[in-house]
Amino acid sequence: MKDEWYGAQLYFRCSSEDSDEVLVDSRIYLIRAPDKAAAIARAEVVGREHEDSCRNGDGEEVVWTFEGVVRVSSINEETLEHGVEVFSRLDWAD
Repeated sequence: MKDEWYGAQLYFRCSSEDSDEVLVDSRIYLIRAPDKAAAIARAEVVGREHEDSCRNGDGEEVVWTFEGVVRVSSINEETLEHGVEVFSRLDWAD
């Protein structure tokens, strides 16, 4: 079976050891897989690979934790070219 392109929305949380504040991050990654189930599995691997930790300017440890795959959508390979829209989010203005 030929691999297809998918867009995977992954959810991450960022926290530091001395703060109660949590930053959330929603990222879109391109995934190549033979079907949607495989795309989800591969997206989970990508998410775990992008977990990270570092020290901030105050010397606190900052940790990026992968929380899960939000959604996976197929992308038509025929339309995959420079400038093509692969994600859109509509929100109500305040």
